[in-house]
Formats: sequence, structure tokens, C-alpha cells
Amino acid sequence: DAFVRHFPKDAHTGLARETAGTLRQMVAEDREHSQHPPKPFVQMTKKEKIAELIFQLREQNGKQFMQPGWCDIFMVDRGEKSPASQLVTMGFDAVPALIASLNDNRLTRSVGFWRNFTFSHQVLSVGVASKTILERITGHRFEGKGGEDIKQKAHAWWADVQRRGEKQILQEAVSTGGDGAGEQAERLA
Repeated sequence: DAFVRHFPKDAHTGLARETAGTLRQMVAEDREHSQHPPKPFVQMTKKEKIAELIFQLREQNGKQFMQPGWCDIFMVDRGEKSPASQLVTMGFDAVPALIASLNDNRLTRSVGFWRNFTFSHQVLSVGVASKTILERITGHRFEGKGGEDIKQKAHAWWADVQRRGEKQILQEAVSTGGDGAGEQAERLA
């Protein structure tokens, strides 16, 4: 908010205004979440656990080790206890909720950048984290022109898996090769 007030004509003012709005929304949600905490994790249904883990993605703190490169949400100090790793463990049960969150613009604690000496830093959104988790679970790459486009493609893929079965989808993907074929072959095996 201070940046927007002091630099109203800067090239980054739009991003600052959008980010401030997202952060205000997240602060309100965090306050509500702390005032009405969910029941203990061990008492939750699988669906409730998945929803809580997706909410906790805002605390996901990945790391980046190369330049150029990108932030890996799975390189974290919490390891298998991180929300992302726990969602991967949930497997296909988490897929519908992850697809639903692909266009979630709330912020995580993970920051990716092209080079650290230029303004290329980007705080990863929950939607970007969800896409990464979804790809880790499925071995499938979901590419598109943004969250909504990726979400539509993921919905179509999931409907195809529901209709024809994962094994058939994996066999076709492995036989045609391309990006992700190695991961899909591992999943098929």
C-alpha cells in the first residue's frame, strides 16, 4: 500500500496493488482460521485433510539453488511433513481439490527468480504450487496460458482418466514419448 501511495506511476504499481489486495484477503483468512481452527488433523476425513493441506500451502517455503532456475517447492526444511509432500502422499484422492485450486492466486512463501541481480523475483501462488504437486502425483505436465487454461486442461485430463483409467492414459503417453514420458513410465511400472 505504501509503495502504491508513494509511486503511483511506477511500472510495478499494478503488481503492488494486486499483491496488497491478495495479502489483505490472506490476513483475513488467517485470522478466521485461527479463531475457528479445524479439528485435529488425525480426526479429519481424507477430504478435510486435503482441504487443510491446500490451505497450508501458503506456508510452503521452497528453495532455489541455481541461476537461472526456478524455485522447487519440494526442497524444504520440513521435508515429508510439508503440505506439498503430504498432498503428494494423498495421491489421486487429492487430484480434484488440486485441480480446483489451480487458479488460486494466494501467495506461498516460495520465491522463484531468473537472476538475483534483476527484478525477476516472483512469489509462487498456491495455484502454481498446486500445479507442481498435481504434476508430481500424476507424472503428467499441464501447460497452458494461465491458471484457468491449465485448469480446463487438467479437468479434461482427469475426466479422461475417470473414463478410460490411468493405466490406459499412461500407456498412450509413454508410447508417444515427449515431456514427462519418463515420469509417466515410472508411474506405469
